[in-house]
Amino acid sequence: MKKIVIVIMTIVIIGLTTYFILFSPFSSKPNIEKPIGSVVNETHIAWLVNELGSYKLHSNPVTGEEPEMEIVCSKTYDVMIEKGYPNVVEGSATNPDIRITTQDQFILELLNETDVLQNTYEMQQEGKLAIGMLKPQEDLALKGYITIYNEITGLFLF
Repeated sequence: MKKIVIVIMTIVIIGLTTYFILFSPFSSKPNIEKPIGSVVNETHIAWLVNELGSYKLHSNPVTGEEPEMEIVCSKTYDVMIEKGYPNVVEGSATNPDIRITTQDQFILELLNETDVLQNTYEMQQEGKLAIGMLKPQEDLALKGYITIYNEITGLFLF
């Protein structure tokens, strides 16, 4: 009987740990003001990835590697997520997990939408936005990308 209880407790602990690593349910969304202006820059990118849920991302618990995205529009932006906050610099990412490719006009359109995730999904379906996985699914899952990827693409990592 004692062994059964230990096995059940172990399964519960492993299950809960896995859930919290993969889905980050208690992440709080940073307040990033919606940018103004018709020229896409770092503030537009920071706002967009925050709206897409980048605050749910975290470092890989096995390797310690931080989440990194590359956003490609008229310029290329490197987005590092540090403690749930997107730090954006112009330039190519060093070792991105995912790459989102679109045009400036579509980023600006998303600024006017109330449901950014739904509209990003629709743009992806219409070919106006592409998201590419550059790392193995397991690595993306360990950093918390599952929910974001599933919502944007309608596909499931697992």
